[in-house]
Amino acid sequence: MTIRPKRRGLSAVEVIIAVIVVGIVMLYAMLAIPRSRETARKTGCQKNLMQIGMALSLYTQGNGPLPPVRYGEDSPLAEMLNELKQPDFLGLRDRKVAPRLAGKAPTAGPVRGFACPSDPGANDGSHPAPISYRAATGDTFDGLHGAFEPGQRIRMSEIEQGKGIGFVAAFSERLVGSDRPEPLADYSLVPGPIGTDACPAANPAARKSDAGSSWLLSNWTNTLYHHAIRPNVEPSCVADDGKSAGMGATSAHAEGVHVLTLDGAAKIYRPSVDATIWRGLANTRMPDR
Repeated sequence: MTIRPKRRGLSAVEVIIAVIVVGIVMLYAMLAIPRSRETARKTGCQKNLMQIGMALSLYTQGNGPLPPVRYGEDSPLAEMLNELKQPDFLGLRDRKVAPRLAGKAPTAGPVRGFACPSDPGANDGSHPAPISYRAATGDTFDGLHGAFEPGQRIRMSEIEQGKGIGFVAAFSERLVGSDRPEPLADYSLVPGPIGTDACPAANPAARKSDAGSSWLLSNWTNTLYHHAIRPNVEPSCVADDGKSAGMGATSAHAEGVHVLTLDGAAKIYRPSVDATIWRGLANTRMPDR
């Protein structure tokens, strides 16, 4: 007869260890889910910018210069939608071949691919035509020297022959305002012109939450930004005459902001980026030797 050894139950210490291990696994899973969701949102945001880059490439093939920027008139995004006759840019597949079946360009309302998935204000339905992406005007508070300098039109070929389109910013992110106070999205109106000084501390009573509320028009409130200040800097402001602003790039991504360069590449820049490098990214001129 074979005598089987009695099975020994788990000791109290082993039970405690098992409970701790299970708890750690569950905690890790709970922490990993939000991270994976944000990774997906960040990827979607990057894709939106790259599709804008594809539209920009198609636009310049037929028109030569980059879309114009005139205060109060069509924004660069609206200009590209009108020229390409597309309802959005997500259906574009080739940087060199325009779509065969042109649709109808929208004249109002939200546009697919214009809202960053990580941008709360762009996705809460509080604005009629939200926009998370803005055109780079330059490296000064009044938007000089950049690809979309107001009142100027520059050809992609000119930049390529000079500084190179891979070294010049085209668009970047800017958080959309909402009813929730958000320093990186909101701004205040101040007497202009705005010079080299930072914007004054925000007065809660004067807070404006309509930043990025419409992709339609060229203005500092909605569709323009500059590199005179580093990314994710607050507070922001717009001059009361609308001609200058303290309006930089901002985002909800922990790593920083996506910047689309004229060659169609989208790269993240951290808030700690060197100020000289950041300003140079929005300047189409060759650096002084």
